[in-house]
Amino acid sequence: MSNNDPVGWGATHEHDGCNATNHLPEALVRNTPVEVVEMKTSMLIERLELRTDSGGAGEYRGGLGQRRDLRFTGSGELISVMKKSKTRPWALAGGAEPEPNAMVLFPGTGKEHRVGTSRTAVRQGDGASNQTAGGGGYGNPRTRDPERVLSDVLDEYVSPAAAREVYGVVIPGESIDWVEAKRLRTE
Repeated sequence: MSNNDPVGWGATHEHDGCNATNHLPEALVRNTPVEVVEMKTSMLIERLELRTDSGGAGEYRGGLGQRRDLRFTGSGELISVMKKSKTRPWALAGGAEPEPNAMVLFPGTGKEHRVGTSRTAVRQGDGASNQTAGGGGYGNPRTRDPERVLSDVLDEYVSPAAAREVYGVVIPGESIDWVEAKRLRTE
């Protein structure tokens, strides 16, 4: 069963990057629906979602990567073919580089470790987490429009902690604390 999980695309000087998107030349690679994967393999998909804070910060934010957690319902092998798992995607003009791609084998156990390209024997109950990279940010994150940061937090693209620490925008609920944001952005 082939599956190619999408990555976040990098931001440009005009707009944010796209979230969790496959590249057009990957026409021969399938993004197999969860229901088909579960029916045709011994894998149960426990989580499939965009990864909060996975896009590189910037005046324009990099697109988000995704997370796919799975549990094996039988014994077999997991073959991971993953590139760009050791170095971060590039950012431009002062933007932040996001975390690289990661396949985490046996998460939450004493055997937990990250791999790039690997072939691993698995047993019933074992798990894995495929975490794709986001795109690189463009420009200084402290110059991002605070209203866009608020929108990112409300959409769960950016955590409230990253909004404060990286973007200098304090969001205590569903609105901006403008006094605190101004203080942080002028420090």
